[in-house]
Amino acid sequence: MGDELENSIFEDNEIDLDVSTNFEETVDNSFSWKELRIEDIVPAEYDGLRTPKIRNGPAEVSMTIVIMNVRNVDVSEMSIRFDLMMTKRWIDERLLFPVLADEDKVVLDLDWRKRIWMPDIFFENSIEGHVQDMIIPNMYIWLFKNKTIQFTARISIEFSCHMDLRLFPHDTQECDMIVMSLAHTADEMQLVWDKDKNITQGEHIVLPQFEIIKVSSGDCKKDVRFSCLKGSVMMTRRSGYYITNVYIPTSLIVFMSMLSFWIPPDAVPARVTLGVTSLLTIVTKQYQASLPNVSYIVALNIWLSACIGFVFVSLLEYATVIALHTRLKKSSKIDVSTINEQVKVIHKVYPRESRSIRNGWTNRKPKKEKFWTKHLAKFTPENIDYASRILFPCVFVSQCSIYWAIYYHN
Repeated sequence: MGDELENSIFEDNEIDLDVSTNFEETVDNSFSWKELRIEDIVPAEYDGLRTPKIRNGPAEVSMTIVIMNVRNVDVSEMSIRFDLMMTKRWIDERLLFPVLADEDKVVLDLDWRKRIWMPDIFFENSIEGHVQDMIIPNMYIWLFKNKTIQFTARISIEFSCHMDLRLFPHDTQECDMIVMSLAHTADEMQLVWDKDKNITQGEHIVLPQFEIIKVSSGDCKKDVRFSCLKGSVMMTRRSGYYITNVYIPTSLIVFMSMLSFWIPPDAVPARVTLGVTSLLTIVTKQYQASLPNVSYIVALNIWLSACIGFVFVSLLEYATVIALHTRLKKSSKIDVSTINEQVKVIHKVYPRESRSIRNGWTNRKPKKEKFWTKHLAKFTPENIDYASRILFPCVFVSQCSIYWAIYYHN
């Protein structure tokens, strides 16, 4: 019994050993045919420098760009930075598709880019950029059964963007992305936009000062010898920041300076303090308005200059009022004192004839006043203040209406 038990255990161990050996061989065989090598894709006679022409025509490279994010719009540097998902597709019938692959596509090693032909495209108006490599490099290569190659990469790139800021901060800017071929001429390679999705924007793009209103694609004629594509992003500036931080405060400062017209001319400290404080405040507001550094006048310059002009003119108005008030006050004192002294002298020297002289002065006909003297006499401090109370607000409201009709509507 002992010998039979030992023989049965030994036979069971041999069976288990054979099963495990067969399983390992099966696993090794199953993984060995799935391992993809570059020789399975690229034949020996493949030339990676030659363009894969289709029907003796130029290679057609289809482009797709998805705007994932707009990182920064720099007005001073005239630049804009995008996060793009760029996809290139082309057909290379010289490549081989693995026969044992059960899927419609296979993922190629990124190092194989040096062995196969790749479109040599670049962004003509780019400043600097790089492929994002957080955790792993954000790019991949697919090979489909119909010999179509798809290369996709997520890149962060900064473009130069010519901005016309004459309507700032009510402007609309259009920034271009120009894609061109570097070495292959138009008879070797043609760049085309994908028919279904050429250039689109992501769903969650939020900018603090701009709003994307249109994304378009088209061809560009930069150079006839090389194929070229152009994508455009049109953005309009959000005016809420400038309305709450510039327009409303400066308007209130202008109206505050007009309050001096209701203060009597005798209250010199109150009117001078109000006018000078308004002027200094609005000048300080101009330096804090974040104006673009350009050599021409923008819309916000016109608004701030007009507000400074109104505050300054209100100071000039009070200077005119106080000058007239002081002159009238002095002239009235001089006239009364001079007449009283003359009458006293006449009474002492000619006591009997003083009555006839006095009657002669009362019966004397007044001289005719000149035209300008008659009208200038109406410009009293009280009349000037009264006219300013009506004229200044009406002119300022008219100026605001014209400004917003011209710039905000455009």
